[in-house]
Amino acid sequence: MNKFIEKHWLNLLGGTFLFTAFLYFFKLAIEEGWLPPAARVAIGMIAGATGLYYGYVQYKKKSNLSAELLAGLGSSIVYATLAYASFSKEILWSTNALFISTLSFSSLITFIGLKYDMRKLVLISILGGLISPLVLKAPEEQVFILFLYVFILNAVALYLSVIKNWPELRIISFVVTAIIYITYYIYFDPLDWKEPIFYVSTLFVVYFFGLMLASVYESNNFEGLNLYLGLINAINFIFWSIFILNTFSVPYALPTLFVALLYLFSSAFIYAKAKGSSIPPAIYFILGIVLIAIASSDLASYFNQGGMHYVINASIWLMLILVIFITGTVTSIQIGRNISLVLWFLVLIYWYSVAWEVEWVRWFGVEFIPFLNPGALVWIGMAISGFIFSHKIVEKPTNDDKNESIRSRDVSLT
Repeated sequence: MNKFIEKHWLNLLGGTFLFTAFLYFFKLAIEEGWLPPAARVAIGMIAGATGLYYGYVQYKKKSNLSAELLAGLGSSIVYATLAYASFSKEILWSTNALFISTLSFSSLITFIGLKYDMRKLVLISILGGLISPLVLKAPEEQVFILFLYVFILNAVALYLSVIKNWPELRIISFVVTAIIYITYYIYFDPLDWKEPIFYVSTLFVVYFFGLMLASVYESNNFEGLNLYLGLINAINFIFWSIFILNTFSVPYALPTLFVALLYLFSSAFIYAKAKGSSIPPAIYFILGIVLIAIASSDLASYFNQGGMHYVINASIWLMLILVIFITGTVTSIQIGRNISLVLWFLVLIYWYSVAWEVEWVRWFGVEFIPFLNPGALVWIGMAISGFIFSHKIVEKPTNDDKNESIRSRDVSLT
């Protein structure tokens, strides 16, 4: 990817400037009313189709960079025209019209890119298509169509990135989509949390599963670019969910827990798939544990009465410690078991210092029933987990372990 960018960066930059100039000319023609709306769409479609067709024909005759760049520029103009027809207040295409036209044209670009290996065409086409909404701003009532358009292009970029091993597509599509989301949030200033959370959640899910499938397709390679973009994707979603939900005084524990559980399950999946590679599953596992700990603090803050927040915090942390201990035992990673033991002692100290503030809960009109109060249940959980830890630590070796030790000793003596 670096060699590709280093070799063609000047041409790509020039093509981007030309396309941006066209966009601003197009915008100026709209604002000044130089042409009626239907004529603008017709001229844009003709210019874009001409550039795509002529570049494609020249590329078939002789594979050269200028022909591919021309075809890419033409396809970008078509995407920009589709965006204008969808977002313009004078036209306002329906959702079905945008979906059918964008999907059809994207299918054409995908077919050409796959059949003729036109990498620059696809790159410029996707980049131009994603830049268009930043210049030709959609009205507020067309936000859903805006993100439908964007996610079709992202799906095409991810698909071709995986099938043809063109990693720059997944980088560019993710970065520009993130910029579009920031622009959308600032420009429209949503009055409710549901819509922005829906769009950022969709972006997260699309790239999470897209990158997972890409890693599996690339011989179970979960490291490198896929791991980096996966972490950036998680950070982007967590930041926006906390920011948006805090703005509207809504608890952010649920989306954070969703990501945490998704990453815990993913760590087990990656561990099973990526034989001999321990870093990606470890990173996903640690990220999931940290997110659950963060979410527990937010969740517990809503149950302050009677010291219940202490009970929730201690219970969730104790559960996480058990997960870490079991994972370390199953995978034979000793450091995982050691960390869980240290954390267990820290939770024990924390619970001992706050347990006295937890009030009794009346069950069936009875003021106190031993062992059936939240605080007592936490004490029981601490005791059981402590016995399990101590049993595993002092567990005597089996006969097989002893025989293996004797054989190792004999070998070393000889």
